[in-house]
Amino acid sequence: ALIDRALGNSGGEVNVGVLAGWFCFLTFLAATQDIAVDGWCLTMLSKRNLGWASTCNSVGQTVGYFFGYLGFLALDSPMFCNLFREQEKDIGCVTMESYLRFWGVVFIVGTTFVAVFVKEKNVTHDDQDEGFVQTYKNIVKILQLRNVQLYFGRNLLF
Repeated sequence: ALIDRALGNSGGEVNVGVLAGWFCFLTFLAATQDIAVDGWCLTMLSKRNLGWASTCNSVGQTVGYFFGYLGFLALDSPMFCNLFREQEKDIGCVTMESYLRFWGVVFIVGTTFVAVFVKEKNVTHDDQDEGFVQTYKNIVKILQLRNVQLYFGRNLLF
């Protein structure tokens, strides 16, 4: 419904602002989850296996890119989907809306499962945890530094 209207599939024009807003929000949530999972990974692995953390991250990102890009393109393609159908159709197996809805449910169920059923070990730290709000306040302070702004400006221009 919302995605189809934003994509212009229901006869209207493509609403780039709505699409950009939603995808920025979804990217923010995915990035926040990625940071949390990376930190959690460091508490789960033994010191001997900490070197595997980046390997697990790389493999997970590769699988995610596959399902997020190639998986959707294949399932959205009528030509690909007709290879597995008895009767040919002019549409793919999934739409953008159904694909996003499916993976949204997978994210919510997976995150809820981890939050409810997975118990964390008590890990003692030498440093105090700052908390979620303080972490983002520190990010804002870092982004206000002149050298960081110059760095981002240079990268955006070149």
